[in-house]
Amino acid sequence: DWAIPDFITRPLEVAVLGQSLCILYETPNGNAVHCLAQLGAESTPIPPLSNPVNLRMDNAGVKCVEDLGATVCWGGEYNGQSKVPADLGPVSAFATGDSHTCAIASGKVRCWGNNGNGQLNVPDDLIAPSAISAGANHTCVQDSGQIRCWGGLTARLDLLNPDAFNPKLLASRDDFMCVAGVEQDNRTLCISATSRFVSPPLPDTSAIAIQ
Repeated sequence: DWAIPDFITRPLEVAVLGQSLCILYETPNGNAVHCLAQLGAESTPIPPLSNPVNLRMDNAGVKCVEDLGATVCWGGEYNGQSKVPADLGPVSAFATGDSHTCAIASGKVRCWGNNGNGQLNVPDDLIAPSAISAGANHTCVQDSGQIRCWGGLTARLDLLNPDAFNPKLLASRDDFMCVAGVEQDNRTLCISATSRFVSPPLPDTSAIAIQ
């Protein structure tokens, strides 16, 4: 059971891992984040935030949000994944893996944290990265009509309609990356380093999440 405070009346996003729960919620003065543990308040302090959006939590307990165009992270730092580079610049999208964090900032992909599987080795031939996702030890982006991945997963997939690509159709978790609507309408293609499969026809592929 989670003791959700009464002041959280308009929750927007939730991130949960083990006994840690963070809630992004709306207030009269903008968005805010509140984190809990099942036995009481979260011990890791939340840094000052102005109007956070896009809440994420990795498997090491690092929490990140986008706040006024910048990525802000806090929590476990044993791989440095919550130490956002000071020169990162304005952020348009970001993703958290198990022990690394990546962001699209000023049109380029920057990654930091653990690089044991090359998940920080951003390809130098990316042209215009947009959507981004991160799994246990890989990172994937949508770049000029293709899905590009590196780290523990390498993939290059041509999109059928890159101009209409929805960032919600790309997701990663553990060793998998999934993207909706690539091979057939209303189907989702998922790949790992050793396998590839397509989902049955789905009633709605307007968003995708890997559980």
